[in-house]
Amino acid sequence: MTRRPTTWVLLTVLGVLVAIAAPVGWFLTRPSGTVGAEAAEALASGTPVPTPPAARTGSSPAAAPAAPAVPTRDGRVGAAGSTLAAPVRVELPSLDVRSEIRPVGVDRAGDLEIPENVAQVGWYRYGPRPGDPAGSTVLSGHVDSAEQGQGAFFRLRELRPGDPVVVRGEDGRSWRYRVVSREEWPKSEVPLDRIFSRGGAPRLTLVTCGGGFREDIRSYQDNIAVTAVPEAAR
Repeated sequence: MTRRPTTWVLLTVLGVLVAIAAPVGWFLTRPSGTVGAEAAEALASGTPVPTPPAARTGSSPAAAPAAPAVPTRDGRVGAAGSTLAAPVRVELPSLDVRSEIRPVGVDRAGDLEIPENVAQVGWYRYGPRPGDPAGSTVLSGHVDSAEQGQGAFFRLRELRPGDPVVVRGEDGRSWRYRVVSREEWPKSEVPLDRIFSRGGAPRLTLVTCGGGFREDIRSYQDNIAVTAVPEAAR
């Protein structure tokens, strides 16, 4: 996601993310990776989740073309009628990360809004909530900011299949998930329809920016998505 001091848009698309004026070398130059892509696709289609395949890597693209706007048509259908509590906190125990969640929508350009405070995570409020019987609950967070430092999802790419994710609801309930996939694409190739789908098996999708950072356009080149499946509510 592009990194802007005042406004954050999904990648400009899942641009989720602010870029740093002086990028951290090791983080920005690591190759793209995909783990468990088949599992994420299976969840979106409602088919059984396959065994996660071995990680595959490849180089980042040389250019960062404009990404399409976040789909909202399906996301708005019936969202307001949910009786489930909104998520207010997300925890990534394996990374020792705990972040407050804020509800977000889309801006006039159709891009996903992201909280200006990089320590917070945005929940796409027009999509499913934790506990809904189907669809992708989307949480998006910044990688970093030149002004604020590391963002809530700075270490998101370190999550691996099997790692736990906990989401706390405003009603005090906790929803536990386990990671099944981590994917990365150039911004122009992000499968937005799958990420924001209200169909398929219930799942949690965590989104941030990745790949190299281009100073000329002040934007990361890729987006990273981690998919997790629910275990139980308590």
